[in-house]
Amino acid sequence: MGILLIKVFCIIGALLLTAFVVKMRLLKGEDLNSLSETAYITHEPRQFTIAICLAAYLITPAFIAKTGGWLGFVCMGLFAGLMMVGLSPYYRKHERTLHYVGAFLAALSSQFVIAIKEPVLLLAWLGYVAYLIANARRSVFFEEAVCLFTIIVYCLKN
Repeated sequence: MGILLIKVFCIIGALLLTAFVVKMRLLKGEDLNSLSETAYITHEPRQFTIAICLAAYLITPAFIAKTGGWLGFVCMGLFAGLMMVGLSPYYRKHERTLHYVGAFLAALSSQFVIAIKEPVLLLAWLGYVAYLIANARRSVFFEEAVCLFTIIVYCLKN
């Protein structure tokens, strides 16, 4: 029962973040450059902070429970990184360093764990590579989406 509840919380976290992104996409009227951009779109950075931090609280327990052992500790990098990102919404100004360090910590720690535990999930990055080849430009939003996708699939996979 406990692991089922953790997975439900993970799904809720993913849905919350997806709903927030859809809302911000509609407000902007065009594709997002990054998830972090939403703090500027909403003009209310607390919405960004709540969405990111709540997603971290809901998704990370499933990530840790699924992983276990010493790698479970590495999963805390996802939580710490997302909290750093969420608590520094003004990444274009004075909170830039904290925001970027948190983003890299969350991305690298999560993808490191996935590379060790379920390397086949890293094939999702091939979609991003195809995007890069076709468009010849980087998409931070696409990178964030692939990271989140691999984490959620990893957490929910039996």
